Amino acid sequence: YLVNRLRTGGTRLELHSSQGIELLLLLMVVFYGFLVYVKGYVWPLDTPVLLLLFGVLAWKGFQQYRSAQVRLRPFQRRADPIHAVPSSPPGVMPLLVLYATAVVYLAVPTFADGMYALGLGASGGASGFTYLQDLMPILTKAPLVAVMAMMVWNGRIALATSILVLTVVALWTLVLGVLPFAPLIGGALYGSPEVLTLGEHQRLEVLVAMSQALLAVILLSRLSLTGRSAVALLVTFCAHRMLMYLYPQGGNALVPGLMAGIYVGLAAVVVAWDRARIGSLVGSVVGTGRLAGHDSDGEAVKLSEADGTTPLGYSPPRPTSD
Repeated sequence: YLVNRLRTGGTRLELHSSQGIELLLLLMVVFYGFLVYVKGYVWPLDTPVLLLLFGVLAWKGFQQYRSAQVRLRPFQRRADPIHAVPSSPPGVMPLLVLYATAVVYLAVPTFADGMYALGLGASGGASGFTYLQDLMPILTKAPLVAVMAMMVWNGRIALATSILVLTVVALWTLVLGVLPFAPLIGGALYGSPEVLTLGEHQRLEVLVAMSQALLAVILLSRLSLTGRSAVALLVTFCAHRMLMYLYPQGGNALVPGLMAGIYVGLAAVVVAWDRARIGSLVGSVVGTGRLAGHDSDGEAVKLSEADGTTPLGYSPPRPTSD
C-alpha cells in the first residue's frame, strides 16, 4: 500500500476481480489451518487435501497466464522483446531445479544450527522461539518483499498480489503437507513411525497465524486496500510482537490467544460492515459457476478499460493505424 501511495498518490490499492478465486482458495487454506490447530497434529492423510488446494491455485494461475497470452498474441511478436531472446535448451530447467535442491539440502543443517544458536543467545528476556520468529521472515522474505515493491511501483499490482497469495498458499500446503512424512520416515529408519504432533506453543502459533491470515483475506476480498486497513494490519502485528517481548513467560499462551481473538473479531467487523461487496465477490466466484476473470464463453478477461492492463499486469501496446 505504501509503495502504491508514493507512486500514484492514491488512497486505495485496487485489486482485480479475477483474483477472487485466489482469495477464496487462500480462505480454504486458512480454515484448514484452524482444523490443524483443533486436531493438534498433522498426518499423511492431510497431505492430499493440502496439495489439492495448491494444485487448484497453480492450475488457475497457469490458465490465466495462457489465456492472457492468447489474447495478447497479436501484440507480442511486434512489441515483446523476450521473443528476441533465444529459448533455453531442453533440460536446463530440471537441472536448475536439481541444483537448487542440492544447495538447499547442503545448506539447511548449517543454517538450522546457526538459527538455533541465535535463539539460545536471545537477549532482553525474550525466548529464543520469539526471537527467531522475527528474524526468520527478515532473512527469508526480504527478497520477495523487494520484488513485490518493484512490481507495485511499476503498476503490476495484480501480479504482486498473486505472488503474495501463492507464496502463502505454498507455505501452508506444500510445506505443511510434506512435513508429516519426516517423522514417519525417521521413525521407520530409527524406530517406530510417529505422527507429527504439535506442541502447545506450536498450536498457538498456528492459531494466531491463521487468525491474522483470515483478517488479511477478508480485507483483500473487498478488492480495495485502504490506508486504514493497512494501518490496522501493521498496528495489530506490531502490538503482537511487542507483547511477546514484554511478557515472554505469561505471554506464551495469553498473548497469542488474545491476538487471535482480536484478529478474528476485526475480521467479523469487516464482514459485517462491508458484507455486500464481499458477498458480491464470493457470488461471482461460486454462485455463477464461472471463474472470476472469464466471461460467459470461458474466454480470458478483457483488457482493463481503465489502464489497458491484464490481470497479470502486462500492458500491451495499442495497435497503430499502419
